[in-house]
Amino acid sequence: PLTDSAMRTFCYVLNESTWIAGGATNNGGIALTWYIEHFAKGATVSEIIEEAFTVKPGAEGLLFLPFINGERAPYWNGEASGAFIGMRRTHNRAHFSRAVLEGILYSLQSVLTSLEESVGPIKRIHASGGFARSKQWVQLLADISGKTVRIQETHHASSLGAIRLAHNDLEQGEQTFMAQFEPNNRDYHVYKKKCELYQVLYNQLEPVFPELVVDN
Repeated sequence: PLTDSAMRTFCYVLNESTWIAGGATNNGGIALTWYIEHFAKGATVSEIIEEAFTVKPGAEGLLFLPFINGERAPYWNGEASGAFIGMRRTHNRAHFSRAVLEGILYSLQSVLTSLEESVGPIKRIHASGGFARSKQWVQLLADISGKTVRIQETHHASSLGAIRLAHNDLEQGEQTFMAQFEPNNRDYHVYKKKCELYQVLYNQLEPVFPELVVDN
């Protein structure tokens, strides 16, 4: 077992010799669905993603904190709330769409950073789930993380994991994949600064989050 002294991530036992470390977030695809329902009604997910990628990396200074459902890893703060920061008159819906996609992945990157600090270097990311169906969004994950991202042959990785656990098949052989994405070095450096700003903004806003909670 390799645990995080700051308790940002979890570490579970799988069997007598195998442990898994990780972190779960509250605001993945659900944050994008919320955005579309309230600010882009009638648009499809594919249309919003296409629109977002008409804007330069970094959304021209607009940044989204995706904590619309509080947050689990790495902050474990149910009182955290979402925010758009850096809004300018020059920003249009495409900028907000891009900021939402980026903000969701900044959240994942904060978990990844916590894991690397507690477990060690991560060689690559294996992506699955609904977002992995969008090549543009997967490429964005590669650019933000600076890691190679591989798409598995199945998008149902949780089900596959459950089957392997049931059969005690935990050997970490080379997994087959159907696509691989390499980070764009120029964009990675843009996002590295944005991820640092994301963390600074969270730290600065954390003390006021409780004041924004509305009692129902």
